[in-house]
Amino acid sequence: MATRNIVPRSTGEGQLGTTTKKWGNINALTGSFGALSGSITGQQLILVSGSVSSTGSFGRLEIAGNSSFTGNVTIGGNINIGDADTDSITISSDLTSNLVPNADSTYNIGSTSKNWKYGYIEELAVTNITASGDITNVSTTHVTASGNVDVGGNLNVSQYIYHKDDANTYLNFTDDRLRFNIGGISYIDLNDSSTAPHDITFNDGGNNIDLTIKGTSNNPLFKTDASANRIGTHGLGSPAVDFHIGGSELRVDGNISGSSTGTGSFGRVEVSGDARFQSNLIVDGKVTAQEFHTEIVSSSIIFTSGSTKFGDSSDDNHSFTGSINQSGSFSLNDGNLTVSDNIIIGGTTDLNGNLEVAGNITASLNISASGDILADGRIFEKGTSVIDHATAMSIVFGG
Repeated sequence: MATRNIVPRSTGEGQLGTTTKKWGNINALTGSFGALSGSITGQQLILVSGSVSSTGSFGRLEIAGNSSFTGNVTIGGNINIGDADTDSITISSDLTSNLVPNADSTYNIGSTSKNWKYGYIEELAVTNITASGDITNVSTTHVTASGNVDVGGNLNVSQYIYHKDDANTYLNFTDDRLRFNIGGISYIDLNDSSTAPHDITFNDGGNNIDLTIKGTSNNPLFKTDASANRIGTHGLGSPAVDFHIGGSELRVDGNISGSSTGTGSFGRVEVSGDARFQSNLIVDGKVTAQEFHTEIVSSSIIFTSGSTKFGDSSDDNHSFTGSINQSGSFSLNDGNLTVSDNIIIGGTTDLNGNLEVAGNITASLNISASGDILADGRIFEKGTSVIDHATAMSIVFGG
């Protein structure tokens, strides 16, 4: 047993053991390897131990077998762990520090062929997110990306998708319903959560929001004015009335109806089918028609201003049922006048043809005829004289 130091004759000379005769173990309480340019070799380096205040200093330490460290280990400098992808590292403890790469946008976690199964992260802030499968947010945590989010599968969220740094601009997903909330206003509400009919609501909340649908010319094809509760079409971005149509033609294949107090103002109305008026039709101009048919007439009025013409040929027939009261002149320029009842005339009557009356003729003024006047009864002169056609060949008045 040695109680002294074993010192070589000079630095760099001598060794403990040989390649054929090796020491079994090196056991030391304290000590250090101040300078070691080679390596420590041997069948077993079981234990280098010392007190809690002891220090072991090595220039280089190579361990070929298993090693166990029961205390804390602090290693300075660069550390290389493993030299092949078949090596493995098992960490049973928790990490109590940040895991920061040495360079930005250089190193990966996992690979295209070896993916991590789950990542439980409170908040994910990334430049880009690319997923070949689904992205699902199943809790109240956030996924934040300053760049693009590319998803090859589905993007599943529990309720909200927010605009960055804009808390009142988001998409709100609930069961069978999607709301577009922009700046705190619900612009569009797509609701299929209740029974049919389902609805699409614009401006849910009564805000001053105009809806504009543009055509190919970039003019408003359809425009609402929320402040005035008006609608304009075909380029009318500022409608002047409740429903202002700016196009050149309005076509309705069905019915147009309105209240009894409603008023419609048109420059021109063309109707290819039937037009029905349940009340009065007032026309300031002309009414031109091929035929007039009346079903029920309680009274008819033809205004005194202007002239009225019926028919355009002598073979046209005009039938009247009831009495005709004539206060002005009555001229029959061509054809016969046949009356099966009485004629009461308040003015002068000029006849160019024959007048045949089955009843009485009463006139307060003159009756002038260039043709014959035929009567089945007698003709009375004013007063008491009676002219009997049975005894007279001809009667001359005023001659």
